[in-house]
Amino acid sequence: MKHLFLIILCACYSTMAFAQLKNTSTDHPLWSIKLSPLGLIEPDQALSLATEVRIKSHFGIQLEGSYLFNTWYLATNTRTVTNTQGFRIVPEFRYYDVNFKNTLHRYVGLQLSYKQLEKDVEEWTAKPNFIQLETTHLKKNNMTATVLLGLQNHAKLIGFDFNLGLGFKYKTLFNNEAISNNNLINTHLGESFGGYYPQLSATFKLCVKII
Repeated sequence: MKHLFLIILCACYSTMAFAQLKNTSTDHPLWSIKLSPLGLIEPDQALSLATEVRIKSHFGIQLEGSYLFNTWYLATNTRTVTNTQGFRIVPEFRYYDVNFKNTLHRYVGLQLSYKQLEKDVEEWTAKPNFIQLETTHLKKNNMTATVLLGLQNHAKLIGFDFNLGLGFKYKTLFNNEAISNNNLINTHLGESFGGYYPQLSATFKLCVKII
């Protein structure tokens, strides 16, 4: 059902894009597809695909969808994460300074996102006379709002899109009672508690011009 929702959302977005672009002529790309390789090195690894439509020379709308397939940690050898599955939807609204450079446009943007993820955390726990493998099922939802500053280059067929962002994140985490450490950096099961947090982001994408 989640994947069907993403397919329908992208189909509707593409239909509106083609209707908008049908009789438009301009020097900048009207429609582009973007790939984000950085998603593969995030703690919650993701395969991501984005598409952007430039409705006007100064204004663009981007929609990104991600499939979350794995979770990994850097500093543990006693914890294993299995059955990771989730998705992320990221709409973005941009205002471009097209007079900055001919081949390089800078922009400010507002990015919203919704992320849902479920996973099983397996960990060996010490008991009085033995150790026991315990499995905890975690589910988290993240909603973020971020203001972006970025640069986008479309001088050729393939370009790049880079931005930095600052905002806030609201997180809900089910099975909070299973987390025994309120350290925001390194909690017992690798997750911080639910609540509001500052959001810092850096994104790099490869862009392919379609129109």
